Amino acid sequence: MSVFSELLSGGAGARRRALGRVGKQMREEFTNLGQQYRADATTIIDQFTRERTANIGLFREQMGRAQADYTRYFDEARTQYAAGMERAIGEMRTGRDATIQMMRQQTEAQQRAATSRAAFTGLGQTTFGQQRIEGIGTQGALREAALREQYASQLSALEAQRASGMSTLSAQMGQGLGAMGQAQAAGMSSMYQQYSQGIASAQQTALNNQYAMIQQGLNIQSGFRGQAAQLAGASWGPLGQMVGSVVGGFTGSVGSNLGNAFVPPGG
Repeated sequence: MSVFSELLSGGAGARRRALGRVGKQMREEFTNLGQQYRADATTIIDQFTRERTANIGLFREQMGRAQADYTRYFDEARTQYAAGMERAIGEMRTGRDATIQMMRQQTEAQQRAATSRAAFTGLGQTTFGQQRIEGIGTQGALREAALREQYASQLSALEAQRASGMSTLSAQMGQGLGAMGQAQAAGMSSMYQQYSQGIASAQQTALNNQYAMIQQGLNIQSGFRGQAAQLAGASWGPLGQMVGSVVGGFTGSVGSNLGNAFVPPGG
């Protein structure tokens, strides 16, 4: 004879036993439901954990590419700056050498002209004539020394500018990479914390709901036991109302928590 047949046609004792079996069955059903719910929730939490790992890895990869691009940009800037400064220094050296060569040619030309005039006037073999020619050479050497000193000062300024510029670019790159590293660390920490909080919350909610389902089954069984004596001799109408009132409360007590089981990071 089925449980419902016993409830409808059995005696008081049979009805109490039938209600006891129904309560036990309901408790087992709710226990199994809680276990299945926990297993399903664990599967979702595991997927959530894998997504956390994947997203943090993707964030780290993107930050790594950004840092590499940033470093490459500054390397190119430093290379171009160094090349430009080297060209400027080279051009200044070339200009210096050309100017010195021109000054020497002018000095030699003046000496030749002075030698020719001295020979024409008969002063070429005299001490005065020789001193005049030597004086032209001395003046040319002095002009060349002054020119070299002037160019040396300008070249030194360019060298200092090149060193300063390279140092500034390196410092800017270091500061930028440092800021990017801090942003990466902060971003990864924030992502990990948010995901971890979400996972912990989901685990706690899943555990609470599982316990709530088990407790609901125990409450239903207890309710059946408590009312079995009162309704053992009653008709099916009150029995059906009792079953509906005891079981129906489960939707409100547990179902309201299911939507809060998984909250995305930052939600």
